[in-house]
Amino acid sequence: MLQYLIHCLENDEAVAFPPLNPEHCREAQRIIDTAHLSADRGETVELVD
Repeated sequence: MLQYLIHCLENDEAVAFPPLNPEHCREAQRIIDTAHLSADRGETVELVD
């Protein structure tokens, strides 16, 4: 898995495996951060940036 990621980065290729894709990871992190904020506030909140 790591070799694949390094290959993609070195060859400027898109990462096809979602958990290694930076955009996918960023969206997942936004959802997690929003869930934490919502739980802390006890209310529904907009998706954080």
